[in-house]
Amino acid sequence: MKKQRILQAVEQMLHRFPEASIIDIYKSFYQDEFGPGHLLGDVHGARDYFFKELAGMRSSGRHTLEPCGTGSRFFRAPLDVIVDGIIPPEEFLSGFFEGASLFTLPDITEWGVQWKEILAAAEPVIKGITGIEDDLKVISEALQSRSGAVRHSRRYAEAYEPHYRIIPVGGTLHQKLR
Repeated sequence: MKKQRILQAVEQMLHRFPEASIIDIYKSFYQDEFGPGHLLGDVHGARDYFFKELAGMRSSGRHTLEPCGTGSRFFRAPLDVIVDGIIPPEEFLSGFFEGASLFTLPDITEWGVQWKEILAAAEPVIKGITGIEDDLKVISEALQSRSGAVRHSRRYAEAYEPHYRIIPVGGTLHQKLR
């Protein structure tokens, strides 16, 4: 990844989400690299969870796609587009499942090296983020567990109440929501 693209992506993320932590930045780049497939071991469970999440949420008016990492492979599509009647639930779900086929199991060692490069490139804009050391410890544990996946930070989750699914760049849903 080019350092300038990484730096721009992190700057844009922190501009949109000032409460984001290092964990949230990591999660975004992880999602761009690996997509949503790690969530789809149980398609019926993922479908049930999707409808349960929809039933319990209220719209925050988010209708804009958000790039994962540098946006080279995946985007976050907000569930608000369903709640607000822009996209039917089944059509959205289909676009989400479409992205799962693009998922590749991470080579955690390789991803760990890539993450260090991302961190180094982003250093000029992440210096002031609080809790960096604690976040890096959580990320290190995720990498050591051979999973690599993390949840949003508590601070991010409370500030933004994220409800989205990962969709592929160029996929059906991406084309419709651009």
